[in-house]
Amino acid sequence: MPHSVEIDPRIWELRPDFVVTVVRARGLSNGQSDDSSTSVLRRAQQSAREALNGADPATLPHIAAWRDTYRTFGAKAQRTPCSAEALLKRAVGGEGLPAINRLVDLYLDDVLTRSKRK
Repeated sequence: MPHSVEIDPRIWELRPDFVVTVVRARGLSNGQSDDSSTSVLRRAQQSAREALNGADPATLPHIAAWRDTYRTFGAKAQRTPCSAEALLKRAVGGEGLPAINRLVDLYLDDVLTRSKRK
C-alpha cells in the first residue's frame, strides 16, 4: 500500500534547508530491549557526552537551527526544546535514557550520534 508524506510548504519558507527523511521498514521484529540494543544505546550516549564535552546541546548547529525555527513559530525554545535537544539533555545528564525497545534504542542511537556528525 503506497504511503505519502505531506509537508506544509510554509516550512520551506521558514527553513529552505529543511530535510525530511522517511524510512519504511518491512519484516522487522521489534521486541523488548536486549543486550545488543542496550549496548548500542549506551555507546550512543557516551558518544554524545564526548561530542558535547560539557557544552549545552543548544550550541550544536543543528540544534541552534531548530531553536531558530521554533522562535519563528513563536515558541520559546528554552521552554519548548525540539525532541533532539531534549533527548541530548537527558542522555548526557543524570541517569541517561532508558532502554525502551529494540527499534527505539536504534532510533535514539541515530539521534544521539547525529551530534557527533554535525
